[in-house]
Amino acid sequence: MAEWSTLPEDLLNLIGKRLESRWEAIRFRSVASSWRSSTPPIHCNFPIGFPVYITGFNHIHYFRLSRRTIFLIGLPENRGQWLVKAKEDANGKLHLINPFSLTRFPTVSKNFPNKLNLSDFRVLELSHQIVVEYDSHSREPQTGSRLAKGIWTTPLLWLSGKNNNDFALLMTYFHGKLFVYRSKDKSCIEVENKPNKDCLAAASFHGKFYAIDDLGKTLVIKPSRKSEFLPHDVSPKAIQRFLVTSGNELFLIDMFMFQVHKLDEERKQWIEVKTLEDRVLFIGKHGSFFAPISEFSSDHKGNCIIFREDIIYSTYQECNDLDGGPMHLFCLEDSCVKSLTSCASFTNLLYTPPNWIFNFA
Repeated sequence: MAEWSTLPEDLLNLIGKRLESRWEAIRFRSVASSWRSSTPPIHCNFPIGFPVYITGFNHIHYFRLSRRTIFLIGLPENRGQWLVKAKEDANGKLHLINPFSLTRFPTVSKNFPNKLNLSDFRVLELSHQIVVEYDSHSREPQTGSRLAKGIWTTPLLWLSGKNNNDFALLMTYFHGKLFVYRSKDKSCIEVENKPNKDCLAAASFHGKFYAIDDLGKTLVIKPSRKSEFLPHDVSPKAIQRFLVTSGNELFLIDMFMFQVHKLDEERKQWIEVKTLEDRVLFIGKHGSFFAPISEFSSDHKGNCIIFREDIIYSTYQECNDLDGGPMHLFCLEDSCVKSLTSCASFTNLLYTPPNWIFNFA
């Protein structure tokens, strides 16, 4: 058996430089004292408070930017799994959130452990979301604006490294108007070009923002706020569209037609794809993400989409997963939709904490 504590320092330094998240650094540093001394901790920059002056509207809004991370927590040998979202507050305390919403889990049990030793579990960081919410401690929001509805997810770009808080956000305002916020000058300026209709989805990818409207037009926006439309549109029939990144790929998901497109950056167009290969795609109004099927099952082939029913049937109606809201699985291979409760690989994955986690209290 390998003696991990004796790995050479130059190799540990090389690995440490590739760690991207605070959670990766925590697990890396917990292996051995030599690993801990080779790599400094990654400090959490969130939450970040910032004022926004919106050009043309002549008023200031105060916001707070937070990061929410989606974890897959499981027992060894896939004997139990739980998908959960976690938010870390300014005091370093974690709050558990339903992975398909922006709300915390209710109090599930007085026996839920206050602390968990991550070495007892298989822990995989699947994705993260950037969430914008009003900072109620600094100023009450003005009513009547779309921004005053409290909390939403947004694409973010780090422009000069994560430590100096130089970032850009793509934000929406009245009737789907698009603004780019730059932390450097603390202002929101409307994007030069703008969609003819409401923006249905947005994402940050390779240093740019991508936004698509309900006519199938895709707008590419640089942090400088210069923008251009992709020359080729996709079908305008979609009610619900989602832009989701997976590594170095950007996907466009049409949940009305159950179609998947991948961006060809060189040709500046969307190419329809018929397979997600060995991945499973989770779709939600408040964040979507890919995960390797090998983390969930050894006998499921993947190539599927897991989604809430209200994603398709209603743009505005909310469905409470915690009360047994319907979740479904769409298989790209046979174009079949079935209830998630009939899929053994994903049973009890998305709901309240599983019984086995209370054994670690």
